[in-house]
Amino acid sequence: MDPVGGTLSERRAADEELESFVQSTLDRLISLEEDALQAPSSLRIVARLDVGVMRGTNGQLGYFVNEVERGIAISLFSRGNPRWAFRFADEFRILLGQWIKEDRRGGLHHTERAHPGDKHS
Repeated sequence: MDPVGGTLSERRAADEELESFVQSTLDRLISLEEDALQAPSSLRIVARLDVGVMRGTNGQLGYFVNEVERGIAISLFSRGNPRWAFRFADEFRILLGQWIKEDRRGGLHHTERAHPGDKHS
């Protein structure tokens, strides 16, 4: 986030609000997909949510998801800061290795979560 504007606590609250929206949306998408497929969603391995902001009729800003991408060919938009691409590669290799290891043992069960810290693990 651009550190210009708002107090530090306001910026932190804004970050938490956005992260909460993205996490709850992703959790819901995974749940819907797994219920429909009766199999683990590939969104557990890597996903990119394109989040937009729009002013509602009440004048307040709200978030919406414009697009969801999955897989290693997702758009990273990391040209301005190549460290994001390196971070993605580091984290993806760990999750991909975990997924391969679990798949060899019969795959992740519907209720298991591949992402550490996921509330259903």
